[in-house]
Amino acid sequence: MPLANRCAWAPQRIHQNLMARPSLPAKHRHQVHLELARDFISAGLLDRAERLLQELLRDSPDSREQALRHLLEIYQAEREWQEAIDTAMQLLPKKSWLRSTSFDSQQVLRSIAHYYCELAEQSIRAGDYQGGRAYLKEALTFDKICVRASILLARLEMAAGQYELALKSLKRVASQDAAFMGEVVAYLREVYEQKDALGDYVDYLKSVYLQHPSTEVLLGIFDGLVLTQGEQQAFEFFNEQMTKRPTLRGITRLIEIHESSSSDQGRANLAILKTLVENLLSEKHDYLCKHCGFSGRQLHWQCPSCKHWGETRPIQGVEGD
Repeated sequence: MPLANRCAWAPQRIHQNLMARPSLPAKHRHQVHLELARDFISAGLLDRAERLLQELLRDSPDSREQALRHLLEIYQAEREWQEAIDTAMQLLPKKSWLRSTSFDSQQVLRSIAHYYCELAEQSIRAGDYQGGRAYLKEALTFDKICVRASILLARLEMAAGQYELALKSLKRVASQDAAFMGEVVAYLREVYEQKDALGDYVDYLKSVYLQHPSTEVLLGIFDGLVLTQGEQQAFEFFNEQMTKRPTLRGITRLIEIHESSSSDQGRANLAILKTLVENLLSEKHDYLCKHCGFSGRQLHWQCPSCKHWGETRPIQGVEGD
């Protein structure tokens, strides 16, 4: 066996040997029990770890919370979302858990909401819209500001042709976390197009932008204005807003807007500037985890680094949205 593998298995052997000692006090036995379960998790032996942790729940009330959290780790890895929900519920106060304001309880409630979102996505993929809708309503019961649940519910209602209900869910995002409005602009446009109300689409985005400016929302307004009021009105609005709040992504669109009306030399100069800005953007990330600082180009509802749910948000400011 390679040295690295022998080193990895050494703690497990030590803990198994300790467990075999009949004279080991119960308190110490339970601690070794927990450490052995951790060894199995690290080795990817999740079934064996789960059995140990379930035994520990039964035999050691003092180890209850640690055992539950490790079981959650296992159920998340195995994508057993109902088991994760049942386990997470045991970490909440028995009374008035929905009104609990402790940081730990809020994290657990947020996680449960995302577990329900995972179940909803499974139902939606299977064409079970009624089941998906029920799961998403549960998600919003556990976390009223779960943006993911609102977006999924909107997508479900759009697929079902229920555009008024979809619009209600999409508009909820602004009050849950306006930083995510850029994620729903395309859905909003589709819904308003189905309602033949692009003017209302522009007005709504303008009201959001005044309170929570973002490049994606601004680009949505620009495209809507082109269709409803013409290019000149759209250009003037866009230029005015970019003067007040310039961003790299906004500058890229501004260059594209002015390329068509520039001279040959002007277009060449703008092309150089556009390449420079795009190179800067290619080095920037779009999303950041508030808990651990992990950043990336893709939105992860569960941070790949710290494994916390609902902590990753779009980056705001000059280099972000």
